[in-house]
Amino acid sequence: MRRGKGRGHYELFLPYPRVTLSVVRTAGMTAAQVRSIGVEYVCATVKGHATTLASVVFDHCAGLSFIADGDPFPQHAAIVGWAEVEAQARSYAARMADVSELVEY
Repeated sequence: MRRGKGRGHYELFLPYPRVTLSVVRTAGMTAAQVRSIGVEYVCATVKGHATTLASVVFDHCAGLSFIADGDPFPQHAAIVGWAEVEAQARSYAARMADVSELVEY
């Protein structure tokens, strides 16, 4: 996290070591609701989350797309296409991080 800047670090937006980036569709959710998903599905001691708009991916990250699969929870989605943009992955992750909003618990 980039606490002093109020946004997430680019590494939060990289899928490695996986091929997809697991995300939560947070529109309409409170920070407490997002935190409860983090506690249940990520880590009991989750310290925060970083959000960014889906439009950043759609408009600025050619080759990436979303699959809203609802598994293991209804708001789950995955950002896919990273294998096709491997050389650009860090740049795309940095773009997402630059416009993200960090919420600390």
